[in-house]
Amino acid sequence: MAEKENEYARTKGGKYMKRDDFRQYAANLRGKNTQYKQMKKVLSEIKSEVTVLNRTKKILQNRAEDLGEFMKNLEKSKGISGYSNIEDQIQGVSNQKEILDNQKDQTLQEITETVRQIE
Repeated sequence: MAEKENEYARTKGGKYMKRDDFRQYAANLRGKNTQYKQMKKVLSEIKSEVTVLNRTKKILQNRAEDLGEFMKNLEKSKGISGYSNIEDQIQGVSNQKEILDNQKDQTLQEITETVRQIE
């Protein structure tokens, strides 16, 4: 049995940790524990901030819905109902015009290149 213990001690190390090894292990463990506590604190701060941001988002969405209704009622009372819809349509038409202008520009460049090749 003693021979096997000696053989095991040579290949795998001793049965027990030496005092210096244990101190180093304990210091390493303390460092990891401190790092864990810091990361846990940061994680809890982030979670609380996400909670606050979600609540703020919900409040702002509710206000935006209320604002939309308010604007419709205000437009109706001033006799310009549908103004915001017309403004949205104008924005859409403007975007479509920009797309068509880009397509025209590309076509013009292709025609110019074709004319140069023919010449």
